Amino acid sequence: MKTYRFLLVLILILGTYASSQTSVKGQSSTNSQVHNQDSDITPQIQQRALKQLFKRAGIPVEHLQIEHIYRPNFRNLKQAGLGFVIIDKRDGKIYDVVLNKDNLNEELDVNKLRQ
Repeated sequence: MKTYRFLLVLILILGTYASSQTSVKGQSSTNSQVHNQDSDITPQIQQRALKQLFKRAGIPVEHLQIEHIYRPNFRNLKQAGLGFVIIDKRDGKIYDVVLNKDNLNEELDVNKLRQ
């Protein structure tokens, strides 16, 4: 069952990458911060993504680590976001958080946007 859930999450993330023409903008890091070359993706924005996942899933921020940052762009809807692939360090579970680039307090529902 865990393998099935892992594959489902992996397919969702890969589908998000492919359907929104994304590019990976970050690398793994040991201190839960992704070093990137985009000055607009600050550590504060990264923390906002972690806090959003805490609100959604109840996982304490100290157990979360950002693995990748990407930029989904839904041109037909004139929506852009900042995407974060986040790992729960306790069990390796993978989460995807996409913040609205124009309103970082809003999480975008990538599945709805893709439809």
